[in-house]
Amino acid sequence: MPQMAHDVLFLLLSALLSGVIGLEREWRNKAAGFRTHVLVGMGTTLLTMLSTQGFPNGDPSRIAAQVVTGIGFIGAGVILHQGYLVRGLTTAATLWMTMAIGMAVGVGWIALALVAASFALGALLLLGYIAERLPSPTRQQVYLDVVVAPESAFRIREILDEARTVMKRGERTTGPEGPLIHFSVIMTGVTGDAILNWAERLADAGATSVTWSSVGEESR
Repeated sequence: MPQMAHDVLFLLLSALLSGVIGLEREWRNKAAGFRTHVLVGMGTTLLTMLSTQGFPNGDPSRIAAQVVTGIGFIGAGVILHQGYLVRGLTTAATLWMTMAIGMAVGVGWIALALVAASFALGALLLLGYIAERLPSPTRQQVYLDVVVAPESAFRIREILDEARTVMKRGERTTGPEGPLIHFSVIMTGVTGDAILNWAERLADAGATSVTWSSVGEESR
């Protein structure tokens, strides 16, 4: 029983540390969220304990190596390519980090697991905030055309307002699949990465087409 209680505590700790990272992904509405990270963390911890305790005469590194490979496949599954957009890389990295934290808990390196989870959460919360505020040598002025079904037009308009765009034109048209709303806006002072991020958000909100063209650069 003492060993069983010890192992259960390790599983609970792994679920806690993995869940903290998963909550950040859930908060950002990513494909792999709270439940996925908890299951990955606990599964990795359980497999690590099985490799060290269940096969005393075997090589525990063999199961660990297979765990790393398996998580690689899961991480690849959350990475999506949409034209020039690549989505899910950070979520795949958090799954990989969750696996490493789970393995650290499984072998009893609790302090290291706590530090790693703290660093991972700090990277997710702080580094993105810092990166958005780093100076950029040039920013662009861009014309953006968005086509959306009427039922999603309100959400698209909210995102465009949040992006501080200037509405140049808005009209209702009819396409082969029914009525459509066409927004034509201008965005100023945006970087190339920012344009891709806004296009991704618009696509997630229901836009059927997002196109843009640069009309010049603004020095900072």
